[in-house]
Amino acid sequence: THQLGYFDILPLYVVLMLAAPAIALIDRFARPLLVPLSLALYLASLIVPFTAPTWPVPGQWFFNPYTWQAIFVLGFALSRDEGLGAIVRRNMRTIRLVALPIVLVTAILVWFNWFPDPTRLPEPKLLFLNGKSFLTPMRLIQFLALAAVFSAAYPYFAPWVPWLTEFLSSLGRNSLNVFCVASLLSLIGQIVRYLYTGSLLVDTIVVVSGMGLLWLTAWVSEWRDRQQAVARLSAR
Repeated sequence: THQLGYFDILPLYVVLMLAAPAIALIDRFARPLLVPLSLALYLASLIVPFTAPTWPVPGQWFFNPYTWQAIFVLGFALSRDEGLGAIVRRNMRTIRLVALPIVLVTAILVWFNWFPDPTRLPEPKLLFLNGKSFLTPMRLIQFLALAAVFSAAYPYFAPWVPWLTEFLSSLGRNSLNVFCVASLLSLIGQIVRYLYTGSLLVDTIVVVSGMGLLWLTAWVSEWRDRQQAVARLSAR
């Protein structure tokens, strides 16, 4: 597969959608094995390491499907009210107390760019790097900790900025359409910045107009769904 700039997450999305039936079958007939198998594949890809190659241009996928599947499977498992999801819900307070310092420390590390020299790390290096392509443990832990902290903070700030929470929720409810439009807008935004020599004004216009178009995408998607629902009711 060719990894086109700004669209390199699409191959990962396709692979995860193709793998979804197999994941559902494992969950149905061997649920206790689902997360261990996913984490085993994740660690193997980091330790060996291996990823998916690109074609016809030699290289590798920007998002390694063998490691990024862990996020997909964990989300699948945590969404349940039983098993791993039930364990997490029962211990959410403790998890959040652990997650908060992780978020704060990693924010400081990122802000000051305090990361270890890759040449000085022991093997396998991917277990200790802060890498996006392989979704290294540092990245995975940061993501899970941020999700835990955000889930606790949401009920407190939602009443104060309902317009923002509704905006973000609408983007989430229509994530596929929003993602497709955002991919195109990211490419268009880079072209605009190149043509007009990116400045604070240009960047502000690009960001504000882009967010507005994403909201419009979500609104049109939900308006279309409402129209289809009305049409179905009228046809009865």
